[in-house]
Amino acid sequence: MTERIAVVLLSTGGPDSKKAILPYLYNYYSDPQNLPLPFGFRTMGAFFTALTQRFTTMRETYRRLGFQSPLLQNTKSQAISLERVLNASKTEDVHYRCYVSMVYWHPFSDEVMDEIKTYDADRVILLPMFPQKSLKTTYAMVKDWLITAQEEKLDIKTQVFDEFYHLKGFSAAAGSQISPSMYRVSDKARRAKLEKPRVIFVARYHPPRLKKLGDPYAESVEKTAQLIIEAIGGDHDYRVCYQPAPTLSSTIGPVLDETLQEAADDNIPVLIFPISYAVEDPVTMVMFDQLYAEHAKRFGVPLYERAKAVGNHNDLMVALSEVIIAEDTLIDLEGYDERLKDKLIWDKK
Repeated sequence: MTERIAVVLLSTGGPDSKKAILPYLYNYYSDPQNLPLPFGFRTMGAFFTALTQRFTTMRETYRRLGFQSPLLQNTKSQAISLERVLNASKTEDVHYRCYVSMVYWHPFSDEVMDEIKTYDADRVILLPMFPQKSLKTTYAMVKDWLITAQEEKLDIKTQVFDEFYHLKGFSAAAGSQISPSMYRVSDKARRAKLEKPRVIFVARYHPPRLKKLGDPYAESVEKTAQLIIEAIGGDHDYRVCYQPAPTLSSTIGPVLDETLQEAADDNIPVLIFPISYAVEDPVTMVMFDQLYAEHAKRFGVPLYERAKAVGNHNDLMVALSEVIIAEDTLIDLEGYDERLKDKLIWDKK
């Protein structure tokens, strides 16, 4: 009898129209991981913060994308590629089907669970699409799935693979994205008689309060940078920094602005790589490609280039499929929610 395994790629989601921006932002800030207010103030705080974000840089970001996030379609491309690799590598008595589930906008987890029930899956494997695990992303995605599964009575054995930065396939995929951009900017630097480019690894913003809770994210980001540098030769000048936090939020540093100013002071070209982004999204496509290119020029950075995120690069898809098929490093979610409760605010999705 063929075992049916549902592999669910988890991510945050993004608005699919201009009208969806405000409700998407409201859903995002309603999550206590993103806006840690007392329960009685959270609804009002989420609405106020979402309204504020809608009229800041966030609005300009979505305007440049036609008021539609590319995150869902890019994650679906990953799901299609992963499913193809899994079913090409599987034994005859196993069939895999990959789904995409989002937390703050469609398709929500309950919608995906309906599809999984129709598929009649024997097992579910959750795959948060964040290279480094964090309370703000990975664990929050898993928490949403667990709570919804209880509500929807999805009583199926569930496992999770919660980070993949350490896989050789991820470093190889990142290196494959960086190398062509490095060649281009190095050639421009040589012609302009400038120093060899500095690689700037930009991670998602990370609230200091989470680091104080023991969140492993910052340490994992540093390790990721080291692994990628080794994959591309090991002799490159590089820095690790963080995306600036949205209005009313904070992040550990250094932030990208500071790192670009340092490069300008050193008169050195830069190559940006989104180290904690698995696919292209509004941050990479607008903030890194456009807004920060403008900042870099204003700061005086002599050359600015950005390498693409790993996306559905074959090296990554093969590495993830090997982990899923081998099963030995998958985490059984039975009792996993109790460990999450030690770190996460649990009273709301």
